[in-house]
Amino acid sequence: PAASVSQTSQIYDLQGQVIDTFHSAENRHSVRLSSISPYVVQATLAIEDRRFYEHNGFDLKGLARAVVVNIKSWSAKQGASTLTQQLARNLYLTHERTWKRKVKEALYAAKLERTFSKDQILEMYLNQIYYGHGVYGAEAAARLYFGKPAKDLTLAESALLAGIPKGPSYYSPHLHPEQAQARQRTVLAAMAETGAIA
Repeated sequence: PAASVSQTSQIYDLQGQVIDTFHSAENRHSVRLSSISPYVVQATLAIEDRRFYEHNGFDLKGLARAVVVNIKSWSAKQGASTLTQQLARNLYLTHERTWKRKVKEALYAAKLERTFSKDQILEMYLNQIYYGHGVYGAEAAARLYFGKPAKDLTLAESALLAGIPKGPSYYSPHLHPEQAQARQRTVLAAMAETGAIA
């Protein structure tokens, strides 16, 4: 399924430099997980799914935590979807908010978990997620926002990038730099809580 998404085409000169880029509806450039900065991976897991390597696609503990936080704050501060559920939704479903869709999302997530390794799911997610401005995947987002490949992103850049998918328009560093920086601080705090950074 991940291989069927539209890709970005590039034209290179004789020295191997990109001279032009074309997108067929979506700006996406898929890369291997090893070609994405470990900071992007750590930041994404810290803010999106801390127990990613411990659950089987559906995280009951995470769901319970989100419910408690949301009740305490009287808002929907914490999402309850795992990274695998988000990938399932992006690959196979619409974003309508119904119980029927949530059930399908959980079933597709379970199937993804049975079919692929955790690293393969993470790689698909990081190549699939929307980062705003018509850009999908960490590689295309890194090039758009920082002018460099995803493997070269610093801790600060990775935290900023990992914060964008929660609200790609609202957290766009191009449109709302203050909100993007506030979200970046939230991601860095989450990384500190998980022990990813000191």
